[in-house]
Amino acid sequence: MRKKLVAVFVLLLLVYKAVQFVCYKNPKKISIATWNAQTFFDADFSGGEYTEYSSSKSGWNSEKYYVRLLRLVDALHEIDADIIALEEIENLNVAHDIIKLLPFSSKLHYAVFAKQPGSALGLLVFSRYPITGAKTHQIQLPEIAPESLRPVLEVHVNAGGKDIAVFVNHWKSKSSGGKTSEVVRQCQSRLLAECVFQLKKEAAENTLIVAAGDFNQTTGEFETGSGGRVLFCGKNFAEEAESVWLKTADSDLGSYFFRDNWEQIDHIFLFSDNCRFGRCGTVRKRMFVHAGGTPNAYKIYTGTGLSDHLPLKAEIHLR
Repeated sequence: MRKKLVAVFVLLLLVYKAVQFVCYKNPKKISIATWNAQTFFDADFSGGEYTEYSSSKSGWNSEKYYVRLLRLVDALHEIDADIIALEEIENLNVAHDIIKLLPFSSKLHYAVFAKQPGSALGLLVFSRYPITGAKTHQIQLPEIAPESLRPVLEVHVNAGGKDIAVFVNHWKSKSSGGKTSEVVRQCQSRLLAECVFQLKKEAAENTLIVAAGDFNQTTGEFETGSGGRVLFCGKNFAEEAESVWLKTADSDLGSYFFRDNWEQIDHIFLFSDNCRFGRCGTVRKRMFVHAGGTPNAYKIYTGTGLSDHLPLKAEIHLR
């Protein structure tokens, strides 16, 4: 099995309406959210769409796409976080369309999008604080995963002079094959550990390091160390992180509902000791859930719903 890091080609930093707000200077806390937006394709057919979107039976068209855009923009308002990481966004066109519809009052004035060439879906991050830099990290496993894997997107945000580094992830799904997908996720975990390890050597001492996204494995599937902290293991080292799920209420069982069971596959991890989690949990406002409390998944044939994942949000108190 070969493994190497490669640069992701498609990366665009979008900055618009760049207005500084006095209330964001020297914040005492920030809020971060991650949300899998569920196969968010645009209305143009480029050949990379999933079958249900390209099928003539689905009725997927520009009208359905526009309605779905409006719902997503409303959802970002309801999530109400300083930094919001979205997974499963098709391309830059979707990013631009969201930006056009976002109200100025959202203050999500900075965004970055990344996608691996050949992948159907990418990662999109919005921030109320200036994005000062972004880059991607990638592994290649041609022997066991010849298709393009999603990158880890590293985004740096300046919050009142404090550097906040967010590593956005969307790991391999279990639906693509049990053992094979497990090996790929192990490699993606090792990549994240290497990214955090390297950043700690290069960054300022007070840099806050967070990882967020859809990791496609539950809390219990991660290796843990002392105090229940999650371990991301590299070669001859391990990076410890605090899990947001250890800070949620016992009634918050998960962000994804599959085969009548809640799963904690969306995560926010805190790698820094110079901060702490505050209030955490899934966003369960009415638009995100059915009457029974399960995610209001998007149904392409009827054009109803939002996403099969709930947003996961965490307050982080700065020291």
